[in-house]
Parts: sequence; C-alpha cells; structure tokens
Amino acid sequence: MSHSDVKPTKGKKPFKLTGWHFLAIMLGFFAVIIAVNIVFVTSALNAFSGLVVKNSYVASQFYNAKIRQAETQKKLGWQLDLLVNKQGIDFILVTKDNQPVANKLVTLSLRSTNNDNNDIAVVLNELKPGHYFANLPNDVATPNGSYLIELDIVQNNQLFYHYEESRFIKFNP
Repeated sequence: MSHSDVKPTKGKKPFKLTGWHFLAIMLGFFAVIIAVNIVFVTSALNAFSGLVVKNSYVASQFYNAKIRQAETQKKLGWQLDLLVNKQGIDFILVTKDNQPVANKLVTLSLRSTNNDNNDIAVVLNELKPGHYFANLPNDVATPNGSYLIELDIVQNNQLFYHYEESRFIKFNP
C-alpha cells in the first residue's frame, strides 16, 4: 500500500485546549463560587435576628424570650428621646399616641467601648410623667468617646422594655 492509496479519514479533530477554553473554564469556576457565596450570605442575613450579645451560649438559653420581648416592644411603638451629657441623663418616653409612659423603674448603663473603668450605671428618677432624669456620679471619670447605652424599664419586677444604642458622647469640651 502506498501513500497515495491511503484516504484521509473523516473523523473529528482531536480536542486541543486553547487559551479561550481555559478562560471559559476559569470564568465558569469563579461564577459558581460567587453564586454560592451570594446564596449563603443572603441566607445568613435573612436568618440573623439582629440580637448582638457578648456570650452567645448564655444568650442562646434565653433566645426565644428575647425574640418575644422584641416583638412586644415593636407592637408598643414607644418613642424615646435620650440625651446624655455632662449635666446628666435626660430621658423622655411616650407611647405611639404621644402619651407619657409614667411610673416605671428606669435604669441606664453607659459602657465605654475603650475602657471598662469608665462604665456608669444609674437609676433615673421620674421628674414628671414620662420624663426621667439622673445626674452623673461626681466620682466617675467620663471622657469623651464611644459608649454602649443600655436602657431598661422594669415593671412588676420584670424587664419590660430594653433599648440599646452605640453613641459617641461628648462630656467635655
């Protein structure tokens, strides 16, 4: 058999990996990774309750009670106005119908985010219905800075309303 007698076969060409193929594979790989990350992040954000705690194990023991309390607070629709400065802590609390919330035991904690020695805890006195006030203790250093404010309202010896906020407070000029 000579070379002239051999007929070329009509088969497919062998696959050859080119730069374009490799680019398509890499783009597909990263597209899958990004899609999976988006699904996981979306699921995590939708599942997050918004409760932030120092010790998650201890908080988990009271999780359902905290959720019920948060739902109750949302239904109440109370509006609060809180002023904290070197003169003291001034707090006004009204219902969603703008009626004062009176005769409550109100406590407030200021926890410095920089130094535990600057933490302050006070009980606010009711000046008039819905208006509570407390002087800052004279012996406590109160430097300017970021503080976590935790305000609790107790009714019938049980925590009835809880409010938290991080705020920069300027005590000194």
